Amino acid sequence: MHMIATGSTGSLEALIGDLTGKRLFDITAEVAKNVRLSGSPAEAESFAVIQRMLDDAGLTTRLLHHDGYISLPVRGYIIAGGERLDGITHSFSRPTGAEGVTARILDAGTNAPDPSRATGAIVLSDGIGMPGLVLRNEKAGAIAQIFVCGEHTHEMCISTIWGSPALEDLPDMPKCPVVSVTDSTGRRLRQMIAEGLTEVTVHTEVDTGWREIPLLIADLCPEGVDGLDDGRTPFVLFSGHLDSWHYGAMDNGSANAVMIGVAQQMAKARSDLKRGLRLAFWSGHSHGRYAGSAWYVDEFHHVLKKRCIAHINIDSAGGKGATVLTDAVAMPSTLACGARAIAAESGQVLIGSRVSRAGDQSLVQLGVPSLFMSISEQPPSDSVTSRAFGGLVAGSRTGGLGWWWHTTEDTLDKLDLDNLQRDGRIYLRACYEMLTAHVVPIQIDQQAVALLEELEVIAAKCRPWFDLDRTVTLAEKVAEAAKALQRKRDSRADEDADALLAVHDALRPLVELSYAASGEYAHDRTVPIPPLPRLAPAKNLESLTETERLSSLVALRRARNYFDDRLSQALDSIQQASV
Repeated sequence: MHMIATGSTGSLEALIGDLTGKRLFDITAEVAKNVRLSGSPAEAESFAVIQRMLDDAGLTTRLLHHDGYISLPVRGYIIAGGERLDGITHSFSRPTGAEGVTARILDAGTNAPDPSRATGAIVLSDGIGMPGLVLRNEKAGAIAQIFVCGEHTHEMCISTIWGSPALEDLPDMPKCPVVSVTDSTGRRLRQMIAEGLTEVTVHTEVDTGWREIPLLIADLCPEGVDGLDDGRTPFVLFSGHLDSWHYGAMDNGSANAVMIGVAQQMAKARSDLKRGLRLAFWSGHSHGRYAGSAWYVDEFHHVLKKRCIAHINIDSAGGKGATVLTDAVAMPSTLACGARAIAAESGQVLIGSRVSRAGDQSLVQLGVPSLFMSISEQPPSDSVTSRAFGGLVAGSRTGGLGWWWHTTEDTLDKLDLDNLQRDGRIYLRACYEMLTAHVVPIQIDQQAVALLEELEVIAAKCRPWFDLDRTVTLAEKVAEAAKALQRKRDSRADEDADALLAVHDALRPLVELSYAASGEYAHDRTVPIPPLPRLAPAKNLESLTETERLSSLVALRRARNYFDDRLSQALDSIQQASV
């Protein structure tokens, strides 16, 4: 495996040995004493605990506050045949008022409901109330929805709007009241349907509105650097949300503990730092669809765009039974760094999963390369949670974050000290390498080659109707230039801030084109986004009618122009960085 020269290998091993599972567990216990609803006094207490720990470690902290559109579920239940069936409702579910919503019930099971039957109905579905499923049922005409989601009900945020909604987003907020029930309640409801029940009433109470929420920033600067907001010091952002469903010991208390532990260790190695480290603890993740990270990216757009060279994210570390580390999120440019850290602590080979529209990945719009989210997951199984979450974040090779995920059962006993130590040390290794390596372990050539390969697939698929050959040729030039630049970087004894930031400028268009459909000044919705999303519709031209195809070509010509311009910008920047 290719080795990266860092500040001090001996220093790293000493730091690793001092980061124990017991220590991380004790920090988790302090963080997860409270139920951390976004904007609540209890959440504020946990923010204060973390800030004190980081102040004591020598980091420079700032507790910011901003407005966020937050939705806190209160209660949800069903009245069927005069019988009350208890469940839960979700963030951004529409409240029904005291009268509830009464309509005929349609049991769609695991299938997409037929609009001819779903219109005006309360749709009963199997599975967890993921935003995509809620939107699917809503588009089919459902006026309320019920999900049967396994042995436990799982809290969810059902909005697809990323961050707090802008004025133009308001019409697209969820319109249905949504209730989730357990398998046993679902069986009772289906028994009543089989016995002739045709109509039910759904009741939901949800506290939704604008409220002030906190955001904690903590900086660790290289020696001789006073701050990260001014000047030209590159920095790595290490982020995780603090708000929680219930006590959230795993999600996200243990992850917060890893952030604190890594920061404490890196502070001991400040003399090794060649770049800055910025920690960000978000509110509004669980109850505001990433309201905290989206606000931060919008408010600090220019600093992040110019000098944030990588975003490392953490969610739900150290769970019992979390033995699968092969599918952690990584981009082609960050995969090797993540693979080294995972191999060193677990012996597993990181295959990597594509960055999805989840987990505070708000910086992809700016073209910032990303590494990790949930690095350790359960083996795949046939449970509802496994099927739903495994497919959402990593893929079919994983089984999600445990049956207790987003439930009242996410408590300290769900943590495994060995797994917590392993995960914490993986993050410490990745952060240490990013911050101390003489040449930053971000591979622009791998990002360019991956983009080219994805583009070639699209070009071949649409060639009978749409010509992308010019774009492919341009992407080939970018890939060759990126390979030459990476070879030059690999031969360098050191990479100063100016050289690194030039590489960062060259890399950003490639990341944006690969992961963002809306460009750098907006946030894409929380729905699956294919590779090269601006050009992805070209894959589907064959399935369209002639009229539909002609209209699609209008949009694709414009998308191709955008794509070519950004590739040309990347090529110019790569050539400048190669000088």
